[in-house]
Amino acid sequence: INLLLFIRSQVPVTKKLFQSYASEVVLDPTTAHPKLIISPKGDLAEYTDTWQEVPENPSRFDTTLNAISRQGFREGRHYWEVQVSGKTYWEIGLTYPSIPRKGREEDCWLGRGDE
Repeated sequence: INLLLFIRSQVPVTKKLFQSYASEVVLDPTTAHPKLIISPKGDLAEYTDTWQEVPENPSRFDTTLNAISRQGFREGRHYWEVQVSGKTYWEIGLTYPSIPRKGREEDCWLGRGDE
């Protein structure tokens, strides 16, 4: 019981420590799959069943429901909070700039590839 009380007392301290590494993530609409709508501020991605009329470009994902942030991280510690709703399955993760954006779906999944 004492250990549980100690752990509970550390949660606010731990959360404050994590929040000290807060990083802003702004999604790049030019990378977003056509079924993702990115808010003007880049802080929200909304899924739609409708394929959006968007300009074709090499940086846009065409097989996976992905979007990449405008700015990357080279090193250090980073923290962010996300709120998800509206679907039963979500994946959120980190990737590398050269992730394939076109072609076979498995090649474009987050966390895949040699890098």
